[in-house]
Amino acid sequence: MGFLESTGRSFPQHDVIIVHNEGSPEEVRAPSRGIIQSKSGQFNVDTPIYEGDWVELPDPRGGTRRLYVREVHVNDVGEHAPAFRDMGHISVKWGEPSTAHAPAERLVVNVSGSHNQIAWNNRDVTQQRGDWPSDERAVLAKLLEELRDLEISPADRDILSEEASAAIQSIDNGEDTARRRRSIATIRGVLGDIASGTAQGVGQAAVGWAQVALGRVDQEVSFLGGQVLNGDATGDL
Repeated sequence: MGFLESTGRSFPQHDVIIVHNEGSPEEVRAPSRGIIQSKSGQFNVDTPIYEGDWVELPDPRGGTRRLYVREVHVNDVGEHAPAFRDMGHISVKWGEPSTAHAPAERLVVNVSGSHNQIAWNNRDVTQQRGDWPSDERAVLAKLLEELRDLEISPADRDILSEEASAAIQSIDNGEDTARRRRSIATIRGVLGDIASGTAQGVGQAAVGWAQVALGRVDQEVSFLGGQVLNGDATGDL
């Protein structure tokens, strides 16, 4: 049970679409649910929502209302405080996109070749690391394989390696999805920091790689869209 189903259940909630990497080849549109207010919104702590995303929901006046995610604050109580577990949530603030985040200004980077490096901050460059597979386990395995070549901090490398290995082991063992959901949520959080360039010790090539990796994880992890995984219906995040 998450924040929306417990602490937040008494507040009005809306079905929404979270749009990640809008206008790029890696665009992802994921259904979700949240508490939507005029200046902010609240979501379950494992919801894949990041700064620069768009949130779409029906407008009571007609049409579709679009909200730009300006800030994201992850309030994670961790695994060692079970009494407060359902209080963990993500709080976002709406705002106007800066020029760097406006869809028309977004850099489009195509994936081709194998183990290619990225020249970032150049809108004419289309080179990036190798093709990504279209399978959840294979995506995690590729992420794990390419970590050693990236210019990222040792701490981020260790976290990504540990959580990707745990998720792969969960898949191989056919275990319940709870542990894997936590691993994927952690992976998304670290990749999001790298992709935004805010993480410490990040090289320019790693920024573009993380954007693609994040898009592939969001696309290929089968429980994101509320599908049935290993016989368990996980529902929306």
